Amino acid sequence: MNELQQQFVTEARELVRQATDDLISLERDSTSAAHIDRVFRAFHTLKGSAGVVELPAMTLLLHAAEDLLTAVRGGSVAANGEIVDLSLACLDQVSRWVDDFEEAAALPADAGEAARSMAERLRTFLPADNAAVVAPAPKVTAPVAKGETADWVVRLLDRSRDKIAEHLRSGTTTLHSIAYEPIPGCFFNGDDPLELMRQVPGLLAFHIEPREPFPPLAELDPYACNLRLQAIAASERDDIFKIFRMVPDQVRIATVPESALPSAPVSAKPAQDASLIHIVLEAQLELLRVTDKPEGLAGRIGAARRTALNALRSGGLTSIADAVERNDAVSDAIEQALAGLTTSTAPDTPRTDTGDRPAERMLRVSEDKIEALVNLAGELIVAKNALAHSVKATGGTGDAALRRDQDAIDRLVIELHGSILQLRMISVAQVFRSFPRLIRDVARQLNKTVNLVTQGENTEADKTIVDRLFEPMVHLVRNAVDHGIETPEQRSAAGKPEQATITIAASRAGDRFHVDVHDDGRGIDPSAIRRRAADKQLLPADELAALTDEHVIDLIFAAGFSTAETISDVSGRGIGMDVVRTAVERMGGRVTLASKVGAGTSVRLDMPMTISMSRIMVVQAGGQSFGISMDAVSETVRLSPDRINRIKNNEGFVLRDQVVPVVSLAELMRLPVNPAAASRLFLIAESGGRTAAFEIDAIGERLEVVLKPMQGLLSGARGYAGTTLLGNGQVLLVLDVKEIMP
Repeated sequence: MNELQQQFVTEARELVRQATDDLISLERDSTSAAHIDRVFRAFHTLKGSAGVVELPAMTLLLHAAEDLLTAVRGGSVAANGEIVDLSLACLDQVSRWVDDFEEAAALPADAGEAARSMAERLRTFLPADNAAVVAPAPKVTAPVAKGETADWVVRLLDRSRDKIAEHLRSGTTTLHSIAYEPIPGCFFNGDDPLELMRQVPGLLAFHIEPREPFPPLAELDPYACNLRLQAIAASERDDIFKIFRMVPDQVRIATVPESALPSAPVSAKPAQDASLIHIVLEAQLELLRVTDKPEGLAGRIGAARRTALNALRSGGLTSIADAVERNDAVSDAIEQALAGLTTSTAPDTPRTDTGDRPAERMLRVSEDKIEALVNLAGELIVAKNALAHSVKATGGTGDAALRRDQDAIDRLVIELHGSILQLRMISVAQVFRSFPRLIRDVARQLNKTVNLVTQGENTEADKTIVDRLFEPMVHLVRNAVDHGIETPEQRSAAGKPEQATITIAASRAGDRFHVDVHDDGRGIDPSAIRRRAADKQLLPADELAALTDEHVIDLIFAAGFSTAETISDVSGRGIGMDVVRTAVERMGGRVTLASKVGAGTSVRLDMPMTISMSRIMVVQAGGQSFGISMDAVSETVRLSPDRINRIKNNEGFVLRDQVVPVVSLAELMRLPVNPAAASRLFLIAESGGRTAAFEIDAIGERLEVVLKPMQGLLSGARGYAGTTLLGNGQVLLVLDVKEIMP
């Protein structure tokens, strides 16, 4: 695509999102003039943009939607749910076409028919008194049921039966019918209906008639087109569509059923022998060489041209015949045709379009370039850590200048890395704006009324985080509407407003990024969770009875767990909340849930601002160093041996009224365990709602590092989040706490 088309794609997507938001707002307050004006402007701008890049099918559809919105602005049509539904469906269609246009620089072949069909649905909502203001869609020859053939197609096939049967002998059996009814004012648009028909390749039959009976000559408007053009062509549908791409609302293209085609002979007629055609052409040249009778020259020229054309076309050499027909010098044309026989004696084959593939999808700056900058900044971080290690190793005195320079480089590298990461920071508005439509559609499906409140839409996070945020939030929102929100009758009986409220809020807390989803629905009943968990045998009965209500509610994150009594199109399969926790923890975040029966439920997604940098703690166990994400570390404790008890087959201890199991990191990594000391050092880690104490030998430094994924033979190794380089050049394995958690 050229720059104008690329700009159209970018702006069209933004306009579709804006129009969707405005339609949702309009449905909530159908009397707001500001909302109506914004919706109208969005559709009007979309229509104008489609016209600039010459997409008439899209223009046709948006024009019909604009007419309907004009009636809404004028007060003759109310912006009810049905109007909003159809307008949103129009935007969905436009969005799909924008994707098609970006991929192929053109709309699909059926875009005209789809646009016309939806435009007719939109116009059915217009009041009768708007008919004079809004021009109705042209009544192109009506389509017939699948498997049937229109009467006019049958007549054309019968009229040109011999010619079509002759063409079918070449092996081509796919024919298309073309019904073209230009609008009365087509001449003012620069359209030439006859010229368009002349451009159709493989035209086998053609008929033209008045669309309506002509008036008396004195009343005839010579500038109004009153024609109906019908044809049958042996051409590909896409090739025909390209010719009529500017008038998709005025033409119907359909495949002629094979059952309606003239019967071809059992054995196809062999192609004319090239030598026979050669003899016929030579004879026409001899005819033209007669010079003693100049008075009959014009007749001989015409006869020679017709005979040569018939001979060439009967042999299937249509391209050579077309060249002869276009050449005014008949003798030269026939001589060129004779030369062409030596290189081509087979019927022409359709040419395929081998245009270049569309350009790579780009942002304002290529994403690859931004990724390259992020990677380079990460390498700078590694080099900075190496420099710090080297400076520390020098020791001694007289190195004040070196340390000063090192501090300056540290500061500059951190600032540079932070500035580069800002290039990847985008607001969560692009995710939030998807949910008004989702909540509206699901609520209407479930006969509930739900109001969405969003806060903190301008909060920014790394693009990777924002992109991955959509999937878990979809599950949260759908679950809130389906399970959390009661029906209007149930809410009235509970003394609540019939309209429920779901709040989605984004915020920052230091280097963390929070998204909260809250509903004012029925809440989660711990007793119901206990019963369902017992039925599914998620835990032994004694362990389930010992859990607090808070920990019982946390069971909804278990795989396959659902509180829904029945499975619906919305939810109830037990995969939603498990997907939420898995997706968020994969980003280095965690999920917490709070609920109160009758008051509602709140879910918090706590995630890092970026996953390009990680803060780790270096620990030692069994003589080896490992990294552990600081996000998973709650605290470190040193205990005397008498504080540690044997619980069944494992060790553990009580920390603030909670039993914490002990895991020896050295044993877990199959390394030698150091002899028992006077006190034992533990690192308390949390992940997936579980807590464990990893026994370690020592704690090293805390670092900001760039993690590299495990590669080569280790790419499938479990229990590792990645690797990084320490300042001394040592490769440090960073553990995945979720994977190694008991």
